[in-house]
Amino acid sequence: MSMIFIMILLPIISGFAVYFIGRKSEILRDVISISISAIELIMMLILMFVIKQASISIEYVFGIGLSFKIDGFRCLYALISIFLWLMTLIFSHEYMKHYENKNRYYMFYLWTLGSVIGVFLSNDLFTTFVFFEMMSLVSYVLVMHDEKPQTQKASTVYLTVSIITGMVLLMGLFILYASVGSLDFVQIKEFVEINGLNASLYGAGICLLIGFGAKAGMYPLHIWLPQAHPVAPAPASALLSGILTKTGVFGVIIIAQYLFIDNTSFGIVLLVIAVITMFLGALLALFSVDLKRTIACSSMSQIGFILVGIATSVLLKEESILASSGAILHMMNHSLIKLVLFIIAGVVVMNIHQLDLNEIRGFGRGKWLIAICFAICGLSLAGVPLFSGYISKTLLHEAIIESLNLQGYYALIKISEAFFVLTGGLTLAYMLKLFVCIFIEENENKQTQEKYLSMNKTYLSVISKIVIAVSTLIILLIGFMPNKIMGNIAIYANDIFNNSGSINIEYYSLECLKGAAISIAIGIAIYFAFVRTVLMKSKKYVTIWPDNISLINVVYIPIYKGLSLVMLFILKPMALAVDALVYVLNKAIFKSKYYKFEEKSLPYRLGAIIDNANMSLVKKKTDNQEAFDRLYRMFNKQVNKISNSFSYSLMIFCIGLALIVIFLLLV
Repeated sequence: MSMIFIMILLPIISGFAVYFIGRKSEILRDVISISISAIELIMMLILMFVIKQASISIEYVFGIGLSFKIDGFRCLYALISIFLWLMTLIFSHEYMKHYENKNRYYMFYLWTLGSVIGVFLSNDLFTTFVFFEMMSLVSYVLVMHDEKPQTQKASTVYLTVSIITGMVLLMGLFILYASVGSLDFVQIKEFVEINGLNASLYGAGICLLIGFGAKAGMYPLHIWLPQAHPVAPAPASALLSGILTKTGVFGVIIIAQYLFIDNTSFGIVLLVIAVITMFLGALLALFSVDLKRTIACSSMSQIGFILVGIATSVLLKEESILASSGAILHMMNHSLIKLVLFIIAGVVVMNIHQLDLNEIRGFGRGKWLIAICFAICGLSLAGVPLFSGYISKTLLHEAIIESLNLQGYYALIKISEAFFVLTGGLTLAYMLKLFVCIFIEENENKQTQEKYLSMNKTYLSVISKIVIAVSTLIILLIGFMPNKIMGNIAIYANDIFNNSGSINIEYYSLECLKGAAISIAIGIAIYFAFVRTVLMKSKKYVTIWPDNISLINVVYIPIYKGLSLVMLFILKPMALAVDALVYVLNKAIFKSKYYKFEEKSLPYRLGAIIDNANMSLVKKKTDNQEAFDRLYRMFNKQVNKISNSFSYSLMIFCIGLALIVIFLLLV
């Protein structure tokens, strides 16, 4: 099974190669990157249809070893991941032309692919954690690619959330390993079935849910998502939304199916979080006037729908085939839909470098290909019948209805169903808002509108049009054949939920169509009664959501300041203790009468050594002393800029902590 290792290592090794190749030939770099993704796709198809099932371990790595497995769900999502990478890499050839640091972009792009495959093929939580954290760190570079101030702020939030929740996840693994003696999925499940859950396992589960839920975009850990997507390059945004969030969902599925087996309390807690995530994401998307931010908040909402499926699968226990199938299919739908939507958003940015709805209004008039593709994706996302999203949302809705039989929780689940239908309506409303703005309305500035119309033949290359068309065609086909394609995919991938059997549901029965019809009616009503009136003033799109009301401003920043104040009181005595130690050394060794930086003091002598070394470097003569001095000043400036940045400090902290963890594991 060396093919599994090749699939993980090939993108990582190739990342180094394309960086240096790109310095000689950008075209060759792009071709090699695309070829690597194509090779990965072929190997994944071989694993799916030829080898089908296998597992392999590498013993003694970090003292625990790494373990991988191929089966239905893992193969499906590794395949979807590679497909998205292939499509976005092809689009990147055109999109990234005017960006700087393209070689770095392609290197980290491939590294992220390798780490994502490692996550989805992992067979124990330690292997998942290793590649999960690797993915978080290398994808950070994709988020902050253009290095603008706004981008740096958003990427700092992304990195901060990744590192803090990653450390919480690691703590959960420590607790779990201490309790169970293994991090293997199956062994964890067997331990819980025999011994039941105790306080330690509950604590471990909470830590794991925080770690994986943050990457999924789950409330209240979603704060990185609306900020990172708008600033990242469009191809990277497609991956952040379509794939990286699904690595978090993968972790939540593992927790639900192998740790909290049939645990009603966990299912109810997850359902409440899922409903809040689902509804709040849709609400934020409706109020947004930024194209990519709207699609990003929509991702948060759709992750909420998926989490509803996972939660109801826990509540329904052995009768959870509809819930698990709905979760799997909506994961797949969301990945493919967001691929197309973010690429189309990238087309807008690539041509007019704007994201504000008032600026991009009318851009899509006459651009029939992207208009049709955007409409198909929007209708599918909203769960309109005949489209793929309708199938997955129908399964999820039916799962909620089945959960109503759960004793003691009827009112809560009934409220969840109401929010499910309402959020479906909100989804249609904000997608209709985007479509009308971009493809139907005219820009208020006639010259700007004429400029947009003049781009209709040159706005996109043929190869990029093929990428959008092929991706949309897949979405369209799977929606037209729900039983033959989507039903078989769900059954094939249900092994992650430990489910088997058939899906018995009439998708186009009056009862199923009723729920979709209510959502559609709500969506149309919200659009005309709220979007066209409250969210539009003087024919301009506005947002009435206050900028300062956000979890970051209201909750996380005050917590950060409070912790900083607490740490100040803790660290101040430590600083004084160091001063006291220096004072003692001064008195005992250097016989200094006063504690000050005099010539005999320890700090002075240490400083003198550093100063002398620094001066010896400066005094080195070169043929061009002025150029040397300028280079030296620039070097110091860059070092200070890096060392003073919050992101750099976090990365250094993470590296140091990782080294400590590696040392402990090896010992």
